[in-house]
Amino acid sequence: MISYKYIYSLRVTHDERDPIGISNALSQLDGITLKKNWKKGEPRGISAGVETKHKSYYYNFSFFSDSQISDDRTLENSLENSIALLKPLTVAFSEFAKDGGRSSLFIGLFINSNSGISISKDLLSDLDSLSIDLEFDIYPPDDK
Repeated sequence: MISYKYIYSLRVTHDERDPIGISNALSQLDGITLKKNWKKGEPRGISAGVETKHKSYYYNFSFFSDSQISDDRTLENSLENSIALLKPLTVAFSEFAKDGGRSSLFIGLFINSNSGISISKDLLSDLDSLSIDLEFDIYPPDDK
């Protein structure tokens, strides 16, 4: 098996309401840390000379301080542990989704060559029960 690195975070967003309730619940869990957040209407920055504002509420929670190596723990095993941590909040995530909120695990995957990763149907079912999407950002090796 070819080794790879990964890191992921939980993104919680809503276009209309501040998801402070689910954010507070997540902040109480051991093993997850609020990394970044902003509120709708707060200044975002300047683009093409025009000040822009955030269009939604956003919270980003990290599970790790640095990237993980698949030789130590595979992505799927790591995701299983994180999902077990989130399962007590299944009802909160479901209600948040019904209210128009969106939650996703954003996964950065760093590969050195052709690699394969399998995510089981059981793990996907657990994510579905939590109303959490998967997002992948795949980083190939630098050509130098």
